[in-house]
Amino acid sequence: MLMKYEEYLELDETSQIIELQNAVSLLRKEHTDYTKVVFQLHAFYVEITQEGNKIKMFPFDSTQFLDPYLEQVDISFVDQLVKLQ
Repeated sequence: MLMKYEEYLELDETSQIIELQNAVSLLRKEHTDYTKVVFQLHAFYVEITQEGNKIKMFPFDSTQFLDPYLEQVDISFVDQLVKLQ
């Protein structure tokens, strides 16, 4: 059964973390001081930021928050695929 974004927000933090076991890791950004990973969970996303021992969760349902990640995705292989056709 699909969980709605609003239902996820109503969960306590422990339950939210447990629910992430059903998520798919989509994007990752590594910085010197922290790492961010975006997961897709049903029809929404959860960004996890790990900075040392601290972990922050940012659930969102708007794709606008994916933009900083999508800018770093290398899609140059698509041009080569198109040329092969």
